[in-house]
Formats: sequence, C-alpha cells, structure tokens
Amino acid sequence: VKFPLFKESGEAYAAAGMCLDITEQLHLQEELKKLNEELEDRVASRTAELSQAYEALRESESRLTKTTENAPCLIYQFVTRPDGSAYFPYSSAFTKTYFGVEPEDIRKDASAIVSLFHPDDVPLYVAEVKRALANRDLFKLEWRLRFPDGRITWAQAISRPEFLDNGEVLWNGVLMDVTERKQTEHALAEREAEFRTLIDNIIAPSDTFDILQYDIAMD
Repeated sequence: VKFPLFKESGEAYAAAGMCLDITEQLHLQEELKKLNEELEDRVASRTAELSQAYEALRESESRLTKTTENAPCLIYQFVTRPDGSAYFPYSSAFTKTYFGVEPEDIRKDASAIVSLFHPDDVPLYVAEVKRALANRDLFKLEWRLRFPDGRITWAQAISRPEFLDNGEVLWNGVLMDVTERKQTEHALAEREAEFRTLIDNIIAPSDTFDILQYDIAMD
C-alpha cells in the first residue's frame, strides 16, 4: 500500500508505503473457498437425496391412498377420550359408502357413527372394549347397526388399542360390512331347522311303526 507525503506548502516530496505478509491470509481464503465448495457439493448431493426420498415417499403415499380409498372396507383411527367421547382422526372413503357420513364430519366427534349402533348390541360392544383394554389385546366383534331409514346391517371390526400420554386411547383398525354373510348364515340356519323338522316328521315313533307292522301282517 503506497501513499504520498506532502510539504506544508502542499507539494508532494516523497512516497511512503507499507507491506504486509498476507500469505497466511491467502492460504486461509483458499481453504475457505475449498470448504465452501465442499459444502456446496454436500448440500447439492443431500438435496438430491432428499428430493429422491421425497419423491419415493410421495409415490408411496399415493399408492397407500389409492389402496385405502378404494378398499371395500373402512380403514380407520378411532380415539376414545377419558370423558367417554370419541372421534376419528382418520377414516377412509368407505365411511361415506357404508355410513353415509363424510370423513370430515367425524374428525372431532364420532357420535354420527356411534349413534347407529343397535341398542341391543351396545352392551356387547362395551364389554369387548373393556376386555381389549384390560388385556391390551385386539378388539374383535361383530355387531349390528341400525340406520334412520330402518335398515339394519352387520359390521365386523378388528382394532388394536394404543394408550396415549394424554389419557386417550387410539384404536388402529379395519371395519367390514358382513351383512351378506350374516344373512347367508341366518338363511342356512333356518333351512337346517326346517330340514330337522322334516326329518323328525318323517321318522315315525316306534308305536306307530309297530301298528304299521301289525296291519301289514294281518293283510
């Protein structure tokens, strides 16, 4: 660095200068440059990895969404609060198909679904909930639903309880409409009862059989 020296008259009479050894500084700058380049490379590489991971996750979520939304059953998360109320943080599109209720309508309050439980089957439902909670076991039950139009269906649910820190219980499960199977079972039971009645009427009591034998012998 150079600069002029001036007399009192303002005339320049000499030049002064200062020299600094900046070798170390240049080395540091070079190292810093390399570090910045390495950091940029790492950031770029990490960004590419995250981008690929995000894309894979998005595709996976898309496949999962298509699977759950098109499944012929209800995939759900059902939460029971300590005060006895409940809600569905998540329920698949089958909610609308089966219950006639939008998933958004039960996100904070599950009463629109619970109110459909057949009153005669509520004790069975409550007992199974208590059993599953006490044993930390799977909830498994078939029970009836009664709709406002008088229609009655059968539902089968399987879920596992998860105890949350806030005292709530999260049930991850699946619910299926088994009405057709139950109707088939009922029809088969009726046919079996009719068949047994028919068999009982065909087989004659022993005394009647003896009378028939006697009549045949007299003839």
